[in-house]
Amino acid sequence: MLYVWVQFACLSLMTIVIWLVQCYFYPQFLRVHPDSFLVHHSRYTKRITVVVAPVMTIELLSGVWLFVEFFSFHLPTILNLWLIILNAFAIAAIWLATMFIHVPQHDYLSNGWHEDTINALIRSNLFRTILYTLRWLMWLCVVILLCV
Repeated sequence: MLYVWVQFACLSLMTIVIWLVQCYFYPQFLRVHPDSFLVHHSRYTKRITVVVAPVMTIELLSGVWLFVEFFSFHLPTILNLWLIILNAFAIAAIWLATMFIHVPQHDYLSNGWHEDTINALIRSNLFRTILYTLRWLMWLCVVILLCV
């Protein structure tokens, strides 16, 4: 049962962070003067990594724990099976998008302000924002059902 609360807590924090990133931080990159962008971007990536990396790691580990425990100790019902599979795919998609889309975009921006890359970052981050939001809604339903 602990993994459900850990998953929901991490997911809640990440959903808030991803919406802040989508609506404020990434669009702010477009308003930073190109001459000061390197310092701004460097500060942003260092600070956001301190928050996001441990939470995403705990979220990943609790998702794996959830997956292993469920298939090791419980007979799957259709609803539980879909919940576990959707959660696992969403976590994988978020990590893959982060590693193969967003990290390279940030690496490119670490060389300087580039409007097309910033706009691509904003557009591609919408995928993670939607996934986090849908996962949060799904887990909110689970938590509510557990508390009833």
